[in-house]
Amino acid sequence: MKKYLFFVDLDKAGNLEHGLEYYAAGFVFNEHPNCPSGKELGVTYMSPFGVVTSEWRSRSEVDLIEVSKADYENLRNSLAEA
Repeated sequence: MKKYLFFVDLDKAGNLEHGLEYYAAGFVFNEHPNCPSGKELGVTYMSPFGVVTSEWRSRSEVDLIEVSKADYENLRNSLAEA
């Protein structure tokens, strides 16, 4: 059964925009176990300034939250329309 995951960064140091550091939070769109780079999670999030970004994260960099399919699709669709 497919898991629907949201993520929250554990550290805000890598997220800086217009002088503001923030914790990225969004959804996991892809998983690549055993990825050579160690960045096995494809994630998408919106910055506080409305910039939608997709990046790769390692599991050790994020907190993962399992959510319902409906919540996952609502966030995914909202970011796709932004």
